[in-house]
Amino acid sequence: MKCFFDEQDLHDILSGSVFLACGGGCSIVGGKKMMDAVLNITDKVEYVPFENVDKGKFMAVHAGMGSSGALKENPPLEFGTLRSFNLLEDTLKKKLFATGRKGEYSLSYVVPVESSALAYFMCMLTGVQKKIPVLDGDGGGRAFPKLSMCTFASVGVPVSPAVLVNELPMDDGGTELIMNQESSDVVDELCRAVLDTPVFNNAASLAGFAMSGETLHRENAVVRNTLTKARDIGRVIRKNPNEAVEAVISLLKAHKLFDGAVVDISEQSKGGFNIGTVVIENGKNKVHVLNQNENIIVWSSEKNYPVAMAPDLICYLGDDGKPVSNTAMEKGQYLTLIGVEAPKEMTTRYIINEFSGLYRSFEYFGPYVPLKDIRQI
Repeated sequence: MKCFFDEQDLHDILSGSVFLACGGGCSIVGGKKMMDAVLNITDKVEYVPFENVDKGKFMAVHAGMGSSGALKENPPLEFGTLRSFNLLEDTLKKKLFATGRKGEYSLSYVVPVESSALAYFMCMLTGVQKKIPVLDGDGGGRAFPKLSMCTFASVGVPVSPAVLVNELPMDDGGTELIMNQESSDVVDELCRAVLDTPVFNNAASLAGFAMSGETLHRENAVVRNTLTKARDIGRVIRKNPNEAVEAVISLLKAHKLFDGAVVDISEQSKGGFNIGTVVIENGKNKVHVLNQNENIIVWSSEKNYPVAMAPDLICYLGDDGKPVSNTAMEKGQYLTLIGVEAPKEMTTRYIINEFSGLYRSFEYFGPYVPLKDIRQI
């Protein structure tokens, strides 16, 4: 039996995915542009639950690459999204033919790299045009700054061939890059270098991590049921506009970390990332939220240790109950900072080591301490 999201579900997924993106993953404005592009084609989107994935079929992962600021204004849409997926599929077919293996190769599912409006609606846009379902699952259950931080990389799914394309048509400056490189870290570095050039302008569509359904069933390969989770978050926000914080915390068994007014926002675009600090104040107390596209670590004026750190989710809700991204917030805005414990697939040694490198860039040299343990200190 096929499963579908209807138009109301898409609106709820937009809201829920902006929350799960931990301040990154493009704003609700950019996400709505992509959602509208989907709704211009159809009023329903097919998805496939993890347990219904055919182990003998193939799939690939979609990712939006670039700084959150650029993706807010210029998300991959009409040309880049589908073109990157089709080019990857064609590349894989040629690779199969070159080995002398017989049989038709096609990609039967499209998989979001992370929980974000950008990744979800990129996949939906490709799915509805190719008439294939989107997986109800992704590579993080949250958004993250680097490809190497996804669960697919953690279990050894090859990132290459990886295809990066910009949004321009080929006869008007369109650019397509095919990368063959085993390391997802290196592919990420190559993409960031290219994204900094004028022809890409810090926004592009990536397709890679092609795999079989059998590979998807490896332990810790994917975080399951994330699109339906985003839908459920958006639904409780919509149905409880005056009590959204309490409703979301109850649904996710989450933790309220802080609430107050934004008193300072510092941000710079560097190496294909938005890197910044958000300061929230309530009375004499302050928190500093450090981000690299996504929120990575939170310091409080009341504590001598971080009060939350990735891969646990660090998310915002505004005083109107709606989720807020780092590129969309303003000074004076009242926010509630919410912490959500990371899914188990994002707490493996590999993933923690990846995030530890980011801690050091923010001058924290200690270990990862899970949110549930910090709350007991």
